[in-house]
Amino acid sequence: MAKYASKTKVPVSRSKAELERLMEKYGADAFGIMSDSRQVQIAFTFDGINCVIRIPRVENAADDRQQWRALVLVVKAKLEAIECGFTTFEDEFLATVIMKNGQTVGEYARPQLQGLSMGDSLRLLPAPSDQSTTKHERKRG
Repeated sequence: MAKYASKTKVPVSRSKAELERLMEKYGADAFGIMSDSRQVQIAFTFDGINCVIRIPRVENAADDRQQWRALVLVVKAKLEAIECGFTTFEDEFLATVIMKNGQTVGEYARPQLQGLSMGDSLRLLPAPSDQSTTKHERKRG
């Protein structure tokens, strides 16, 4: 099966502009696109929730155009589903929410998924180091 928009001629600049218009239309508080040699980051804020979608850079112009068209499609579908009441912003964009340490929720939780499916619980806080103890542990010891 061919990738969505694999033969598109739509310039990346047009896809970026369309993405920005979508964010404005659906009420984003802020929106920006940043890139370096490794990845492109699409950052946005809705109701004070900061999110980022990170996309690895591709080698050629055709793949770049395809990737941007697919991104526009996905974001538009998510925002429209939220608008229609099928789902919520949190459910659609949870994995892209930026945590205090700069990681997204998805980047943090993804390595834990295998264990979750086997009954482990999600670690919401980092495990304590061997040298750290809580007040409660010091009193008991």
